[in-house]
Amino acid sequence: MIEQQRQSDHILESEDQCAARQLKHLQANARQLRAWLNDNLEDRKGANGRVNLFNRTDNESGKMSTG
Repeated sequence: MIEQQRQSDHILESEDQCAARQLKHLQANARQLRAWLNDNLEDRKGANGRVNLFNRTDNESGKMSTG
């Protein structure tokens, strides 16, 4: 597996291939986010009554496990 990764590191991608791979990745993330939002229509409230913030939808506001 490592050897396969090393070989792929030496192969240069064209800009079109790189853009197509990035687009595919972004579309997959968008699909996952839409599915998550459809499954979680209501805000979840914590024990103190405030709405829980999720890192999946709001990176700046989600509670981080470190610090």
